[in-house]
Amino acid sequence: MEILKSTIKSLIVSSNYLFWQLSGSANKNQALVKSVLIVDDGFIGDLLATTPLIRHLHSNRISVDVLIRRDMKILFKNNKSVKNIFELNSTISNRQNALKKYDSILVISLKETSLLKLLKQRTNLLIGYLPRNTFQIKSVYDQIIFEPLERHNKVVSIMQFSKSLGINKDKITPETDPLELKIGRYSKCKFDTRGNFAILSSSSRNQSQIGIRMIGPKKWAEVVKYLNSHYGFKIFLVGTKKEKEACRQIYANVNDKVNIKDLSGKTSLLELIYLIKKAKIVVGIDSGTMHIAASQDIPAVDVIRESKLKIWSPWAKKNSYITLKAKDTNLDSVSVKEITDAIDYLIKKQVKK
Repeated sequence: MEILKSTIKSLIVSSNYLFWQLSGSANKNQALVKSVLIVDDGFIGDLLATTPLIRHLHSNRISVDVLIRRDMKILFKNNKSVKNIFELNSTISNRQNALKKYDSILVISLKETSLLKLLKQRTNLLIGYLPRNTFQIKSVYDQIIFEPLERHNKVVSIMQFSKSLGINKDKITPETDPLELKIGRYSKCKFDTRGNFAILSSSSRNQSQIGIRMIGPKKWAEVVKYLNSHYGFKIFLVGTKKEKEACRQIYANVNDKVNIKDLSGKTSLLELIYLIKKAKIVVGIDSGTMHIAASQDIPAVDVIRESKLKIWSPWAKKNSYITLKAKDTNLDSVSVKEITDAIDYLIKKQVKK
């Protein structure tokens, strides 16, 4: 019965969105929309996925502001397509005077319903990005971007917002519409980045929380040994404070500890970006680290769950990125040889350049 209800809701949303597009409302809105606010309470990957859209809107002379988490502001600090960056916090309701009345607001992700309703009062057109199988549709939205995500990368799906404003773009690829992340000059990194090094991002807080079996520490230790013995790379283990235990176990399984350093919980987001920009290669599972590597065009080997491959495979140029498909409940199903073969392929391509 619940499945039937969900299917009916899905059909209603998709038919309403299709009717809106065909009715010409989108084209009417284009002339009216001069300023847009993008709201997203997500993390690195979610926010970087919006950057092609932001650049596209800016190129069409639409002013773009973002409302995001405080710890994610660095992702947009040097983005010339973003006019203002506002922080999502508990006092946002007291700062409404600082938020002008936008012609349109696009909500990618927002868990705080009270703020959503408050934002509605600031615009004539509130649009929600709702992936398929998300049926908690708020009546407060004027329109909904409804896209079957199993057929499209999230970047492509988010770009549907520009179509809702009548701004069409036929082909969207990582080559024509890359992710955008700039940090400018940065010389304050406290870590020694001399020589060639690789970055290993072995864990993901979100995936371990939902019962996904992670790649074991002994297997990652073999990858570390391979990177060091075959290419002479130092290896930096990266992750959040909540991922320190996973990194500690890898470190414990590596015999030669001279060329491996555990940086989990020790880097700021800015330092992490800087390290990735300097790395020869990044290896790991689907996480914010991998999306940063894609944004910097750094060679990367990414182990990703099969069901998330099309949705969350990092938006990267094919020549610099390899995704290894793992079973949905078991990332450990990918072998060491698969990972090292992918590493060899990418490094050989680097040498040829």
